Amino acid sequence: MRRWIVILLVVLAGCSIDVQDLPTRLEKVVETSLTSGMPSILNHRTPYYSYYLPRHIGKRFSNHVAAIFVANDQEIVMNVDVPAIIMQRYYRSQLVNNLRVLTTNEQALFTHEGSFVHHRGETMYFNVSISQKDQDFTIILQTNHFIFSSVVPSVKVEPVLSDMLTLMKTATANRNDIVEAYSNKQVIDYQQQVLEIFQQVAPESGTLADMDRLVSGNLDFSGFIDEGKSELPDTDEPNDVAQ
Repeated sequence: MRRWIVILLVVLAGCSIDVQDLPTRLEKVVETSLTSGMPSILNHRTPYYSYYLPRHIGKRFSNHVAAIFVANDQEIVMNVDVPAIIMQRYYRSQLVNNLRVLTTNEQALFTHEGSFVHHRGETMYFNVSISQKDQDFTIILQTNHFIFSSVVPSVKVEPVLSDMLTLMKTATANRNDIVEAYSNKQVIDYQQQVLEIFQQVAPESGTLADMDRLVSGNLDFSGFIDEGKSELPDTDEPNDVAQ
């Protein structure tokens, strides 16, 4: 009986992490990801955004402004940050490093602010924020044009963050088309599409509503851009993951 107890304790120990040591390890993940190479091509293109998807990451769902990926058996949500892109055109003074301020109710366990050279050679800025609620960790990765998010168990924080940073380096937004398309009327449609994305993710931690509010915001762009054009069909390539 004691032998089985010892084995069980060993197994449980292997399924948890030392939270106190986590920030140091996450800094290493960020450093390693930023210094690793990146592909020279983009293998997935849509009318409003493009990106390179490595072979080990699958795509479960996508629409005009977002996609859900599967990596390390966890879901990663990527949203085109339409409000930020429009603010960069018309409300630049309200941004810091071309990043809009995101607010959450959770106390961050880990944060990191930095910059990277994007696939197109531009210098981009990003913020990472990781918080813990019960046994789950919420990862928010914000760039000038995208917001990545995922809710994962402790043992998946590091590999999932690494995959999010990999996606970050090639994710490319078609800014002019986005500004032209998303008039005030279509910002409402954008918020609906964000909600559609989050509804595809199992609501395990009860944070989906918070994520929706965090990503979509409540912005009014009337008077700044003209009536938008109708949306184009999605032209994503393979790597799909079955529901």
